[in-house]
Amino acid sequence: MELIKKLKSLFNVDSIVELKKNSTYGFSINWLKATKENPYHIIFTSGLSDTKQKGTAQYPEFEFIELYFCLPEYWKVEDVSSDLKWPIEWLNKLAQIPQKNSTWFGPGDTIPTGNPPEAISAKFKQNHFILAEPITFETHLKEVNVNDKLVRFLSIIPIFEAEMTHKTNHSAKILMANYKHRNLTEELDEYRTSIIKNRKINSFKMVIIGLCLAVGLTILFKLIL
Repeated sequence: MELIKKLKSLFNVDSIVELKKNSTYGFSINWLKATKENPYHIIFTSGLSDTKQKGTAQYPEFEFIELYFCLPEYWKVEDVSSDLKWPIEWLNKLAQIPQKNSTWFGPGDTIPTGNPPEAISAKFKQNHFILAEPITFETHLKEVNVNDKLVRFLSIIPIFEAEMTHKTNHSAKILMANYKHRNLTEELDEYRTSIIKNRKINSFKMVIIGLCLAVGLTILFKLIL
């Protein structure tokens, strides 16, 4: 409850709605509604930070975490249709992992949507999630002091297969640097496309350009001769 009170104060709201309770792992999923000052819905966990993450000796700043999705203002949070309810369902699934698997979450961690990975929904073709430190809400959620305990919030961002491959080949840090360079944030965007270009398509384009140049040069030589 202390965390909820703190967030009410930080975002200057009177109420936060509890959407789902996970008694098995001791957390709830809550909804901080969009306002004029904050035009985003925030779906977040409360209770994960009651348990210290295992394996964070080298990264003490992530001993106590909470997770969240940032939804656009038009999102109908209480709509039970499959295209709109998945953030709540996935937040519930992902939040169980640290305790369930005796592991820990930190920035850059990625989770597939299945085995094999499948598109999140009809509108969201991404098939992985990456955890990232707050971008839009860096001021409010990067570090929240609750009863002298620092709680770090990690945003959940859907990513495409090509982006996941790029992260594996290069690093999460480089992927997120490219992501931010394009002025992208943790807000869910059904129109977002992959920030990694398809190399096969680019190679095909280069072949076509090469053929065009070859044909053009051939015609030019014939004209000269």
